[in-house]
Amino acid sequence: MDLNVLISSIITATAALVAIIGGFLVSRVISLSSERSTIERRLREINNNISVKEEMYDRTNITLLEEDADDFITEHHKDLVFTDKSIEQLINESDYNGFTNEELDPFIKQFNSIKNEVRTIIQKHESDVIPANINDIINGKADLIYPDKKSWYELVYDAIYKNLEKERPANKWGAFPTLPSFDLPSFKSAGEIQRYNNMVKERDELDDDLRALRVQEKEQQKILNDYGTPRGMWGGLGVLVYACIVGIAYPSTFLPYPIDFYDDVETKWFLLILFFSELIVLFAYLAFSLHRLTSNQK
Repeated sequence: MDLNVLISSIITATAALVAIIGGFLVSRVISLSSERSTIERRLREINNNISVKEEMYDRTNITLLEEDADDFITEHHKDLVFTDKSIEQLINESDYNGFTNEELDPFIKQFNSIKNEVRTIIQKHESDVIPANINDIINGKADLIYPDKKSWYELVYDAIYKNLEKERPANKWGAFPTLPSFDLPSFKSAGEIQRYNNMVKERDELDDDLRALRVQEKEQQKILNDYGTPRGMWGGLGVLVYACIVGIAYPSTFLPYPIDFYDDVETKWFLLILFFSELIVLFAYLAFSLHRLTSNQK
C-alpha cells in the first residue's frame, strides 16, 4: 500500500494549521510587545509627574510650615523669651493644633539661638542708654547669625526692651525713652491672608493629584505585570510544538514510504490517530481560550 499521498496530505494539512495558529501567535506577541511598550511609557510619565508634584508639594508644605511657625513664634515670643512653658503647653494654648513637636523643634531652636544672641548684643552695648530699636544698637556693626530672620531679632529685642523698661528702677542702665518706636503688628494683611489661603489650596490640590497619580501608577503596574505572564500564549506554543512533532516531523521520517516494509494498515491508522490527536488538541485549546474569554466578559 502506497502511503506517500496520505503522509504528504497530513504534513500539508498540519503545516497549514501551524501557519494559521503560528501567525496568530506571532501577531499576538507583536501586539503584546507594542502594548507593553505603551504601558511602560505611560508608567514613566506617571512616575515623572509624581516626582514633579512631590517636589512641588514638599516645597509648598515647607513654605506653609515656615509661615505657620513664624506666626506661632510671633504669637508666643514673650512666653518663649521669659517663661519656661513647654512647646506642648504653647501648642495647646494656641490655634496651631496641627503642629507637632518634631515640626516645631528646629524653629524653636533657631529662635532660642536668636534670643541668646540678642541678649549678648544688649550686654555688650557700651552706652548706658538702650535704644528702642534693634537697628540703632546694631548699627550695621554686628553680623547676625540668622540675617533672614530679622523679624525674630526685632521680636526678641522689643520684648526684652519693654521688660527692662518696666524694671528701670532696678536696672543698671539709665533712662529709657517713654515709648519704644518699634512695635510689630500681630495680624496679617488681607493680601497676606489671601496668599496664604492660595498656598493652602495649592497644597491640597497637589495632594489630591498625587493620590490620583499613585492610584494610576498602581493600576498601570498591575497591567504591566499581566503582560509579563500572557494568558494562553505558552499553551498555544505547546499546541504548535505538538502539531509539528506528530503532524510534520514524525510523518516526514516515512518519506519516501517503503512499500511492504512496515505493516501498512497499522502505519496508516497510527498516522491518522496522531493527526486526529493533533486536531483534538488544537480544538481543545481554542475551546478553552474561548471559554476563558467569555467567562472574563461575564
